[in-house]
Amino acid sequence: MHSRFARFRVDWPWLVALGTVLAMACGGGPAPSPVADGQSSDSAADVQDSDSAAECAGDACSAEVVDQAVSEPPCLEAKPTTVDFGGYIPGLPAKTATLSLCNCGGAALSVTGMEVLANVGNPAVFSVNQQGLYAGGILAAPPPVSAANPIQLAPGACAAVDLGYAPTALTAAGQPSDSAVLQVSSNLTPPLAVPLVGVGVDSLCPVPHVKVQEGEETVPQTLLHLSGLASKAASGAPVTKYHWTVKQPAGSNQPLLPNANVANPHLLANAAGEYKFCLEVWDSDGLKSCAMSCVYVLVIPNDAIHIELLWDTPTDPDQTDTGPAAGADLDLHFGHPLATHLDLDCDGAADPWSNNPYDCYWFNAQPEWGSSSAAVKDNPSMDLDDTDGAGPENLNLIQPEGELDSPAAYSVGVHYWNDYGFGPSYATLSIFIQGGLALQLSKVKLQPADMWYVGKLWWPNTASGGKKPVFQTCYQSGASCPAKKNLMWQPKGEWCITPCYPVDPGFVLVDKQPSTCPP
Repeated sequence: MHSRFARFRVDWPWLVALGTVLAMACGGGPAPSPVADGQSSDSAADVQDSDSAAECAGDACSAEVVDQAVSEPPCLEAKPTTVDFGGYIPGLPAKTATLSLCNCGGAALSVTGMEVLANVGNPAVFSVNQQGLYAGGILAAPPPVSAANPIQLAPGACAAVDLGYAPTALTAAGQPSDSAVLQVSSNLTPPLAVPLVGVGVDSLCPVPHVKVQEGEETVPQTLLHLSGLASKAASGAPVTKYHWTVKQPAGSNQPLLPNANVANPHLLANAAGEYKFCLEVWDSDGLKSCAMSCVYVLVIPNDAIHIELLWDTPTDPDQTDTGPAAGADLDLHFGHPLATHLDLDCDGAADPWSNNPYDCYWFNAQPEWGSSSAAVKDNPSMDLDDTDGAGPENLNLIQPEGELDSPAAYSVGVHYWNDYGFGPSYATLSIFIQGGLALQLSKVKLQPADMWYVGKLWWPNTASGGKKPVFQTCYQSGASCPAKKNLMWQPKGEWCITPCYPVDPGFVLVDKQPSTCPP
């Protein structure tokens, strides 16, 4: 049968370099021409036929590897990413700074405009001096930079731009710093935006400077290294005192170590979300910085499923301390669809908790699920187990099971293992799907030995290209066991919490329990 497409077979696999074009030939005829950049082609398995072309069926087919370079596009970056002028006294000559605009890509870049936008705070003047670009031969004609008079940057090249800050008034106490944005236009979209900040002061105070070694975005469980060593005292006196503050994601209370008053503290970013680190400094004369310097770090999971448990125990005076019985101990549970055990919550179905190997929790932190191949990452990993404080505990799964027409339902639960005398805790559970926060249930009150059946996580789901909702939260209209009938899995109601639930390897109740639990 003569059709538009002739099918052919080749012996796979072949290893080819990224960007290589495969030119195919059938039946000993001439190979088709390589595909030009920007053009589309039929797939490697479908070669377009014509009325005059020979059928490929039954004939030998060959493939020729054609080297074709892949050009890396240009990119534009600013060094530094934010220009902080610090404090400056109104009326003095403008304070200057140098900004480097660099081509971080592999193709030519044209900068076609620079403009200061959006001044905020006290009246301030942020200026751009382009004369140095012309004097240095960067501009072909006198300023301003424009599409007709661009800065041409070869790959890896930089152009130095002189900036100025001349505040006309003091920044009032409690008011934000003067700020603006330097918008840099180029043959890229969108334009590059470089924040400019400064403070109008009546005396030259030291200027704090914050650097995070790991950058502005990372993954959970990263140890963040902070540095304030680039802070400067305007008088020339050394910086002698540092004070850091940190704003963390809801429920996280990780400490700065060794403390908040050293130049280079560190913090373990266990919880996903945004962290804000701010620094104040003092010079040897006791003069304090006029404004704090702050940076933001976004902590984002990079696995398909990331589940995080945090908790707050109000009667624990120090939820950051460590050691035996130093804080309440809650446990995160993640059950495979095959997980079954006794029906201790009386909903008429076997519970998934404490099943080996299909319940992933502290006692079974690295179970073997699904495929036996090490190349298939379908096993969950309980990466953190906090036994003495506020968490977090977190679990990650790279390749969940389940198909579009047959989604898998994973069970999620929280068990209050032991309160060590601190009483009730308030749990916050967050579920991230492919890096995005899909569900967060906050401040759920749990008594010691409570088992909270949070619900079922579907995969694939609407957040990962499937049809099922991400999560089916479990609600109940009452306690099933005393009622002797299933009151769980209702469309609304109270959380599905079963008191005095014995979840541990020996299947016995914990040592310290509420008085309502049986002995």
